[in-house]
Amino acid sequence: MLINPSLLFLDGQISGLDSTTAQLIVSTLWELAIGGRALMMTIHQPSTHLFNTFHKFLLL
Repeated sequence: MLINPSLLFLDGQISGLDSTTAQLIVSTLWELAIGGRALMMTIHQPSTHLFNTFHKFLLL
């Protein structure tokens, strides 16, 4: 984050967190995406509310 990257790869950034903290992290990442950064991330077993916040996703 120090060099202001235009693309972020994130893996398991919310694993082991409670739903409130996970939502705060995803909201912060959403703001980065709105600011022009591209985000690629993996999410393992998200809640329905958290899953619905994503704009585009690829389900494997």
